Order: sequence, then C-alpha cells, then structure tokens
Amino acid sequence: MIGKAPSLTTAGQDLFIRAASGEAIVFTRFKIGNGTLPSGSSGKDLTDLINPVVSFSITSVDASNAGFLKINGHFDSTDVESDFKLRELGVFCKGEDDIEKLYCYANDGDNAGIMKANESDVSAEHDITVIVAIGEAEHVSAIISAGTLYASKASFDAHVANVSNPHEVTKAQVGLGNVPNVTTNNQTPTYTVAGTLAALASGEKMSTSFGKISKAVSSLISHLSNKSNPHNVTLTQLNAAAKSHTHSTSDISSGTLPVSRGGTGKSSAAEAGTSLLENVLNKAKNTKFVYYGDWNDLRTPGIYFMFANSGAHDPNPESSQDTYLVLVFEPTAGYTNQIALSAGTIPKIYIRWYITGTGNWGNWYSD
Repeated sequence: MIGKAPSLTTAGQDLFIRAASGEAIVFTRFKIGNGTLPSGSSGKDLTDLINPVVSFSITSVDASNAGFLKINGHFDSTDVESDFKLRELGVFCKGEDDIEKLYCYANDGDNAGIMKANESDVSAEHDITVIVAIGEAEHVSAIISAGTLYASKASFDAHVANVSNPHEVTKAQVGLGNVPNVTTNNQTPTYTVAGTLAALASGEKMSTSFGKISKAVSSLISHLSNKSNPHNVTLTQLNAAAKSHTHSTSDISSGTLPVSRGGTGKSSAAEAGTSLLENVLNKAKNTKFVYYGDWNDLRTPGIYFMFANSGAHDPNPESSQDTYLVLVFEPTAGYTNQIALSAGTIPKIYIRWYITGTGNWGNWYSD
C-alpha cells in the first residue's frame, strides 16, 4: 500500500474552503496507479492520477472525529490485469457544481511496492483507509456504491465460522415450535406393539418401526428364557456320549485311581514310589531279613532291611534317621552290587560294588 499520507490538491483545498463555507461536498471514489511524478513536483496541481490503473468505490465513511473524515475502500487483484508498482493513490469528490475533482493525492515514487494481478487467495484482497480534512462534517457525504458493499474473504470466513446465530434466526422461523423442547436422550416416542414379527421397511413411520422392534425384543426375551430345548437339538448333533457307557483303562489319562480300584491312591509316580517303599520297609522290619553288622560283610544276594548306623560303612553315616531296604545281587561273576533305598526324610538311592579278589568296596554313589 501507499506509505505516504495524501495531501490536499489545489482543487481539494478549494473544495475544503467551500465546505467550510457551508457548501455540500460528496466524496465519490478511490483511484490507484503507477505514475511517476516529474522531478520537483509534489502533485498538488494534479487533477487526476498520472497513470491510473484501478478505480474502486467507497465502502464506508466515519465522521466521528471533528474536522476529519475516515474513508474506506476495498478492491482485490481480480481488478488488476497485470502487475504494477503501486505508486499513486487519489481520493475524488465533487461539490454542488457536480464536477468530480482530485481531492487529495499521494505518490510513493521508487519506494512503491508491487501490486500483483489476478491473485485468488485472501492475500489478493486489499482495504484502503484514508483520513482527510473536511472542516464541517455536516456539509460532507460520500457515494457508497451498493455494488461495493461486499465482505472480504477473511470477513466472509469469519462469518461462516460464527455459530452464535449472527442473523438472530428465531425458532418460529425454522419451525421449531412443532418440536418438543427436550434433549435427544429424553424423547418419548409412542407406538403400538406389532402383532407379528416383521422386518423394518425403509420410509415407514418411527411409530411403526418401534412397534416392530418392541415385538421382536419381546419374542427374543421369551425365547432366551425357554430352557426346554426349543430348537430340538439332538444328542447326535451335540456329539454327546450315551447315558450308559463304559471306558477301558487306556481311556483314563488324568486323576487318581484308588487302591480299591487297583490303583495306588497317589496323584504322582514319585508319591506312589515313596508309598510303596514305605510299605516294603514297614513289612521288612518284621522279617528275618533284618541285618545288623558291617555293610562290607553283606555280600550274599538277597533283600535286607537295615537301620541307620546299624553297622560300619553306612551310605549316610551323618544321619541317624535313615532306614534302608538293601538289594544285594551279582550282575556277573566276580562282582557284587549293593543298592540301598533310603526311607528317611528325603528318600534317596545309594549304589556301590565289590570286585572279588580286590577285597575292597567302591564308594557309595547316590541319585
């Protein structure tokens, strides 16, 4: 835009004096151009722009400040055919002689900016405001063309974004007097329950649709509460077993089989083994196989029961709580093995062997 403030031309000064004397003057329009002032000229004696490019109307005036008039204009780049340097700005008015004259003028010279042509976005819109001396405001008016009273893109966008009813539309104007004043969650539709189940149809009244939905919901609730096999499902369809049937032992893959049914009554192989060992040891206590003496002398094949620390070379001499079930056997000629099953707090298995001719037992090995 023009950087310099417009100055009254000679013709403008004449109109200013005439307005001060009571003559009515009327501001008519703006002009912008790209003319260059001759050297030494102030433009005071001009009657028009040197090279006018665009002429546009006044959009509003403000005479609230005594002795001055604020004049507004608006144009956009669609009014400009080609880019130009915006050097010149002029405001025109006329007196009672109805002759339009250049009232005030400004020229930026080489400091002028470029006015782009045919821009379509909001940057192409331009508002110009000029404050001019007028003397007595009651003698001054302006021609505001109805064709120029349009909003800028920014103003239009702001108006569109305004959701506070800027046009003050009433409910009567949009027919809201026929709508109940309740929220969508508090609507109270009325309907008659349909006599039979029927599909919803596009375009039917809501009362009809609600009647069909009510019938469907009622029927569904009744169906869900029916525990008498309403679909007549068969055992075959369910792949269910016959009411009376048997299983072989190979079908048993989990659980605990009691002793009365030929099982161990235990839930794991470790518990069953411990129980079996305890039973054997308890019975062995009352048999002739109870052995007291040095473990190294026990080389006759057989099954023996021995108490903890009952003789030398005990598998676990540190413990006085262990009892043992001992298996002595000769896996091959010249070899004797001892396997001792401990029935102490923590059951363990010990093993060692004797080689004939060496006179020595090997060390005990445990699991």
